[in-house]
Amino acid sequence: MNFRIIIERTKTATVVRACGRLAGKDALAEFLGACEATEAALVIDLTDLRFADEEALCALRSLREKGATLQAVSPYISLLIGS
Repeated sequence: MNFRIIIERTKTATVVRACGRLAGKDALAEFLGACEATEAALVIDLTDLRFADEEALCALRSLREKGATLQAVSPYISLLIGS
């Protein structure tokens, strides 16, 4: 599996689930597009994220700083993000 996004919308939040390897410009653009397409609270579910390149890690840090909630972050990804 390279990369897949699953989007779930509730009354109060949009959950963007990142699955696989978040690496490369195309995958990152698709991911950021999904994250920016919501007006509700943004929850980013990283349960199935296996790898993120440096650009993706920067994007996750930036989204978190803008108020997104990072959920189910593995210890490894957490270390890389710096949470």
